[in-house]
Amino acid sequence: MDILLLNWKSRDQLLLQSGTGGFVDATIKNLPLSRHLNTTSAVTGDLDGDGDLDLLVGNGWWSSEDSTEVLWSNSKLLMNSGNGRFTDGSHTRLPGHLPRIGVSAVKLIDIDGDMDLDVVVGRSLARNQIWINDGGGAFHETRLLK
Repeated sequence: MDILLLNWKSRDQLLLQSGTGGFVDATIKNLPLSRHLNTTSAVTGDLDGDGDLDLLVGNGWWSSEDSTEVLWSNSKLLMNSGNGRFTDGSHTRLPGHLPRIGVSAVKLIDIDGDMDLDVVVGRSLARNQIWINDGGGAFHETRLLK
């Protein structure tokens, strides 16, 4: 992945090197995302141990200019298929009770010392969270933060 553009109130974009010094927009072909994401942060790392970079996208919320509508977007875990294409693993790999409250930051770190990447989630309107990786790229929330 060469450039991932994080966008607010519109779809994120994935730009890949063309081989001639330019970039090709590979968003439609490679990212399975909805058009309203409200992305606040993203991190890449090998979350499932297969040697390629997966993508965790932290999404927030926004209100319309007249404040009559608030749009929420759940964070997404996008698993790299090995060819630069991503599939949405959010429903099967992230904690099932994901709140719809905005995520302001995500960080990958091995918290429990088992040599895989866990996730620290910073949230704007609720308590922060730690998600522990089971070693295969599925996560559960832990109560290490109070």
